[in-house]
Amino acid sequence: MRLKIRELWILLIFNVAIGLFMKGVELFFPTYLKENRLIDPMWASIAYTMVLAAGVPGQWVGGKAADLVGSKKVLIATSAGVVCSLLALTLVPIYMVGIVIFIVVYGLSFYAHQPALNALTGFLSPQNQRGAVYGVFFFHFLRNRVAFTSFSWVYGRHFWFRCRILFIDGFCVGCFNLIV
Repeated sequence: MRLKIRELWILLIFNVAIGLFMKGVELFFPTYLKENRLIDPMWASIAYTMVLAAGVPGQWVGGKAADLVGSKKVLIATSAGVVCSLLALTLVPIYMVGIVIFIVVYGLSFYAHQPALNALTGFLSPQNQRGAVYGVFFFHFLRNRVAFTSFSWVYGRHFWFRCRILFIDGFCVGCFNLIV
């Protein structure tokens, strides 16, 4: 199926970028805490679980916000939240404060984008091709998982771990500028 609607291409690119955020950040969050913030591995794993726990209300908030102000505004706001949370994690000098800000803001922001993205995708898709559009979106999400996991393994074997996280920060800021 060829996507002919310009907005759907933008959403597809956004979907690919947000998939890279997720795999680039969440898979390495416990390791980042252990290696760079000297957090015990058990507590680092709990911190990751707390990100997922913050995502539960994030889904509901994102859906309600999309209904109130529109999906585009929610996608922009949640993207800004993801970028701010990553910057807080890496740049706040008091590590525990940065970690807590990251857990709450990233968890809420990342998972709040999903209802808004799905609503906007459904709205922009031609009714007779809606299933195919969702198939394309989720195929790219699966492909991103494989590609980014492979990329991260190669990158991680050759570069210092903190450089990887800062690279992801820069990538997120660049993608946010493209979205806005």
